[in-house]
Amino acid sequence: MRVAMFGYFVLGLSLLVAGLLPLFYILGNGINAVTLALYISVVATAGSLAIMLAKGTHTELRKYAKNKRQVGALVFVGLVFALMTLIFSYTTHYISASLLAVVYRSWPLFLILIAPLVLRERITKWDAIAVMVGFAGMAMVLLGSEQFGVPPSAIPFVLLVLVAAVADAVASGVQKRYHYELTSSLFVYNLVALLAIIPFALYSGALALPSIGTSTLIAILGLGLMQNIVMTYLFTLALRSTKTSLAANSYMIVPFITMVLDALILHEAIVVGYLIIAASVVAGLGIQKLAPRATGYLPHKKGAKNLPTIFDITSAFINTENDAVRKLMQGNGRVLAFCKRLPPGELAQHLNAVDSLQNGGGMIIFTNRSKSPPASADELEFIREILGHGEDDLVFIGAGAPAKLEEAFEALNENANGIYSKPGRDVS
Repeated sequence: MRVAMFGYFVLGLSLLVAGLLPLFYILGNGINAVTLALYISVVATAGSLAIMLAKGTHTELRKYAKNKRQVGALVFVGLVFALMTLIFSYTTHYISASLLAVVYRSWPLFLILIAPLVLRERITKWDAIAVMVGFAGMAMVLLGSEQFGVPPSAIPFVLLVLVAAVADAVASGVQKRYHYELTSSLFVYNLVALLAIIPFALYSGALALPSIGTSTLIAILGLGLMQNIVMTYLFTLALRSTKTSLAANSYMIVPFITMVLDALILHEAIVVGYLIIAASVVAGLGIQKLAPRATGYLPHKKGAKNLPTIFDITSAFINTENDAVRKLMQGNGRVLAFCKRLPPGELAQHLNAVDSLQNGGGMIIFTNRSKSPPASADELEFIREILGHGEDDLVFIGAGAPAKLEEAFEALNENANGIYSKPGRDVS
């Protein structure tokens, strides 16, 4: 019970922090937007450097430098950090924290659209419906802006926030596809963002920190520490301490939290248009999350006769404590899976087939029935949430390079089909 209560406390705290972040940008309006963005990045870089050194994870930086693709992914995400900070610092001079929150929260809908390109995940009809519903309310409000309480003068700034949402969606996809150690990668993101913002500060003459008031100082420290560092850890801890679906779905209420806090702290009115946008985005995400499981991962290998329907379950291992799996996930590594209905008495044959693949080929293959799988009970439960498999189903799980895993899965599926096709047995 104490563990559950702790999980709910952390989740609630993370939701509160997420709801507060747009308000910090409003508090920072006393200085130039570029200056605010610059010093947010200074604080974030210094804080993330201290954490990385304290944990001794700076050695990971050498590993990143050896792979140009990994360096490119890290730099890209850092540039998105810079872009988002600049956009939020600028637009909140002209729009409210509530409007920023409800428009920006549309980024998961953009992630659905780019998933086939960045994550090789199929878009289902449910995903398409979710996107249409999610953006319908926003389109209605923006087209009839005055009628819904959103002034036409705010629309250009709303469009800028949408640019930030698209950028965040792409960056989130890249972060999901390329896996890095958390503290070291967070330092790189913030360092790249700082280096990207400095030229803007030099050009605009915003490099020097002017005389600032208490509210601006709170904004700089709050955003530098909580947005770019603390929020990451709170969400990670919430995922570890509560049911994953609960933690993920709870974040759909963040725009409503921002609206309430905006009204209580900054005395901004809750506008009907904001509620419509937030409700449509939440409805769209709800449709996507509550729909039946997706049709699977898009394989690199085309037209393979024995390639099963594969699912990307990397998210189940994002906090794994297994060193071997974590190393295989770094960079472009993934954790993929497929499942089969298990006929009585055939478990040993399947496990023998899996064991035959353990020859140091840059991957790990195991099942949910393996005696000592490199997966915790929580991770196996998360996999059940993703796949929706039954207790009698056998799930083949592999960590490593996607192309290698596809070849292994094709061989395992061919072997499984050979067993299942015996007289009197059901082929799954």
